[in-house]
Amino acid sequence: MRLLDRWVLAGLWIGCLVPAVMPAAEPGELTWPPKLPGGRTVVSDRGEAFLVAPPGLSADVKIAKTPPSVDFLYYPGQDYPGNPWSVWGDSVAVGGKYYSAIGDHIGPAGNAFVYEYDPATGKPPVKIAGAIGLRSATQETSDGYVYTVSTRGDGSLWRFKIKTEAIEKIGKAAVGRTDYVTSLDVGPSGRFLCYTPGAHGGSQFDGTPIVQFDTKLRTRKVIAFLHPFYLKKLGYISLGTFGSALSPDGRTLYVTWNGNRGGLKRRRYGFDTCAMTAIHIPASERGGETASAK
Repeated sequence: MRLLDRWVLAGLWIGCLVPAVMPAAEPGELTWPPKLPGGRTVVSDRGEAFLVAPPGLSADVKIAKTPPSVDFLYYPGQDYPGNPWSVWGDSVAVGGKYYSAIGDHIGPAGNAFVYEYDPATGKPPVKIAGAIGLRSATQETSDGYVYTVSTRGDGSLWRFKIKTEAIEKIGKAAVGRTDYVTSLDVGPSGRFLCYTPGAHGGSQFDGTPIVQFDTKLRTRKVIAFLHPFYLKKLGYISLGTFGSALSPDGRTLYVTWNGNRGGLKRRRYGFDTCAMTAIHIPASERGGETASAK
């Protein structure tokens, strides 16, 4: 099975108008789990209200002539205040099903769940058995895996088999003191992952490493340390990234950096300048990957 084109790169927010608007409850008045009117599990709508534009819409934006039908569901498992319940990870649609994840914000512990939604059944999303870390994820590989990484404080690498829904922890992302990874890329053969720990800053503590993880051998290798090289050469510190991409042939890793040129302020390096690197990985360090990823 193939991934339907791509992973969702950002959350999709849909604001829609409805004929009657229920008053919003104060935070203390909310009941858990959330319920739809009449005890229904799905509310389906279709109507011209979906085509009513809000004020300020650009004049050159077209609006559909025929409204879509929209199915609305609450995720099960929201049985307590999540502080708040939210979605920060990627989603995927494959094999006629939709896979997604939500979690609470009860830190430093907390819960996150992966769900499978089958529109053919008309039932709410179902929790997938087992647990998986999901702060960022790759596309589906040609052999049917999706690789993920958990959030800071854990930084574990995982893989999820689309066909069987098997979950496996395969290693840790950290190579030193930082473990927060928010952008994870996979090479065309599906064997090598690329990433940099220290997304929200702190990558320099580990030398701003460009890490390659071998999913076959379960080993980590640093392709390059960018710090302090660019500090000495250009006066720039690559502090971390939320965005990277590996070329389809696996030869070049592109990274957009949050970085610093202004030096220490209040005894810390803050973000002040963005930069980009194109890291050309030698063939000897990428296992000869040349095939196109599916």
